[in-house]
Amino acid sequence: MIVTSQQFTDKLTFITNWGASWNGNNAIPQGNYTANLSYAITSNFGVFIENYGSLQQSDFDTFLDGGIAYLINNNLQLDLYSGFGNNDDAKDFYVSAGLSWRTK
Repeated sequence: MIVTSQQFTDKLTFITNWGASWNGNNAIPQGNYTANLSYAITSNFGVFIENYGSLQQSDFDTFLDGGIAYLINNNLQLDLYSGFGNNDDAKDFYVSAGLSWRTK
């Protein structure tokens, strides 16, 4: 996995993840990527939009989502996001909520 981060301003950040994985059953790798653009509205509240997906041989799947994040304290964050994908003749729509807790 290769991770990059570009800080455009003190509030606007662009982050990418690039990687490959193997399933252990064959020698065909799967490539994975994420491209995330985040904007900090305040020090505790932000919004983001991201594109992510995978590629294995000629099968390319991609998704687009966006959402909001609220940092309750330095170790606890709440997320709400929604997204969609249109891959392999299947339309995917989702809404999700998350809780992230950092341990030391």
